Amino acid sequence: MKPSRSAGRPLSSARAVAAGLWLFAAAGALAIVIAVIIGADPAADDFWPGIIVFASIAIDALTCTTVGALIVMRRPDNVVGWLLAALGVGLVLTFAGFGIGGVRTSLAGRDDLLAGLAAWTGVVAFNPTIALVGLVMLFFPDGHLPSPRWLGPIGAIVVMVLAATSVVAITPQAFDPTLPFNPFGIDHPVVRTLAPIAIAAASLGALGSIVLGAVAVGSRFVKARGDRREQMKWFLGAVAIVALTIVPSTVGTATGTTASGEQQFGLFDVVGSGGLALVPIAIGVAILRYRLYDIDRLISRTVGWALSTVVLLAVFGLAIVAIQALLARVTQGQTVAVAASTLVAAALFQPVRRRVQGAVDRRFDRARYDGAKVIEGFSERLRDELELGTLSDDIVRVATDAVRPASVTIWLRPGLGVQEEHR
Repeated sequence: MKPSRSAGRPLSSARAVAAGLWLFAAAGALAIVIAVIIGADPAADDFWPGIIVFASIAIDALTCTTVGALIVMRRPDNVVGWLLAALGVGLVLTFAGFGIGGVRTSLAGRDDLLAGLAAWTGVVAFNPTIALVGLVMLFFPDGHLPSPRWLGPIGAIVVMVLAATSVVAITPQAFDPTLPFNPFGIDHPVVRTLAPIAIAAASLGALGSIVLGAVAVGSRFVKARGDRREQMKWFLGAVAIVALTIVPSTVGTATGTTASGEQQFGLFDVVGSGGLALVPIAIGVAILRYRLYDIDRLISRTVGWALSTVVLLAVFGLAIVAIQALLARVTQGQTVAVAASTLVAAALFQPVRRRVQGAVDRRFDRARYDGAKVIEGFSERLRDELELGTLSDDIVRVATDAVRPASVTIWLRPGLGVQEEHR
């Protein structure tokens, strides 16, 4: 049976739009990298980290659009694909706008029209892009809200963000000393009065969207069973990995001294910005091929290594303080303390990793952990068991407990006096 023209046209149109969004995101990602390279100061301490951070953001934008386009092409009825593609475009508009606006301002001044248009695009796209993150979380993975009652709150947030952004778009003053003046600004007392309220409302609405999305994800995961639970594990695993890098980056930024001209970008910024691409990748795998990998084992290994690293870093730091205090009268500096602490951390690595990984497996990979314990117990009994009938019963019991098959068949080579047995 041939598909009708009416059925084929929406799919073709969806693919054309998805391809157009991807091309736009690819061009915008390239513009971000070029603008940062031109505008960055090679003499700055964070020159290369800054380049890598913004290049990673460009990759994040392109990854979101690519995964969204793939979902749209295969499942155009799933809203998550469209939202992901829009999120990638929003990232491009935001950071390419800020990058181009900053470069043009440094070259031509704050009155330059092109600089103003670029910066205006970045400012206007900023909060709606953040709100899109919450919308992706709300509609993941089936493209529908958890229930109709969610429509009211998210609708109010969307209206709030759009209305506030429309006021921000005509605010006359510049949003940052390094950015140009708003070319669409309206110098009116009412606009100046509403501007700070609109800026706060847009940010609050964007944050509210993410909070609602997080609540929706938690609610879905608690209620999920079967395939849906596997899909949610992919998403939660990626979010957990990103959180392990974003939190240190945020803390470093909050405690840094960017105003004094010191280094603004560090290792955690680089890793965190690059790790953001894991979220759209996990969404794509969850929707298109969620059975591709063993996500339980992936999560348990990631969490296990992360916790082991935290424990060893804590031991390393405490050991440095303790050893330095003990040897302060004998030696100057902390070279000996660092060397001794490194040896202590190296000696504790394997024991700590085994204990932490065992505890994590019991929580995140329970089925595999229980199966491994059953097989380990059977291996110990196998050394002392000689009676073939008892051994076959033990094999059936172990197989049933470890992998829970629908049926078990034991076949022994003819001549041993035992028949093939089905259970």
